[in-house]
Amino acid sequence: TAPDVCLDITEATTKDYESCVTAGKCNASFVDACTETTTYKKPGKEDHPMVCIDFTQAESFCKFQDKRLPTVEVWVWAARGGAEGRLCSWGNDAPAELACWSGKATRTGTCPVKAHPGSATPDGLLGMSGNVFEWTVSKNDSKGKDRVGRGGSWRDGLANLLNTGRPGRFEVTYRCGFLGVRCAASPTSSPAAPPPKK
Repeated sequence: TAPDVCLDITEATTKDYESCVTAGKCNASFVDACTETTTYKKPGKEDHPMVCIDFTQAESFCKFQDKRLPTVEVWVWAARGGAEGRLCSWGNDAPAELACWSGKATRTGTCPVKAHPGSATPDGLLGMSGNVFEWTVSKNDSKGKDRVGRGGSWRDGLANLLNTGRPGRFEVTYRCGFLGVRCAASPTSSPAAPPPKK
């Protein structure tokens, strides 16, 4: 099991990240030039996942929203549908048209974060299998600084590469066109409704 944590429905978009930069809480270093598949400030890519951000930039973005990066345990629990233990976010079937991946036809970049509603987990989280890997706060091992990323990406052409249990290992300074961010937060309890007036 995993502690109660709420994850964002989608990966952070380029528009989301730009808001953080505009507010002075995120930096735009290298985000528009790390690869030809970058999405930042690219026309038509506003609702695509933000990519080309390293671990520190991902952490800063989540902090800007009063959130944090999830642990790998939380991420996997959510992606697998909790106790259901799904192989992929949508279940155990082959990806087919359910995800942003290169299995049906080779892709050259990301997809809009809401383009594949069939990828949803039981809780409605989209894109946890495919589109882009997602940073977690968890270290790959106790000796190094590398962090775990999960979710597979648009580049993957084999179905098993979209499995929620597939490991990903990224240096904290790494940035590319297939690694993004999804933030987490502790659930907030709604205040009790006031008693009806007599």
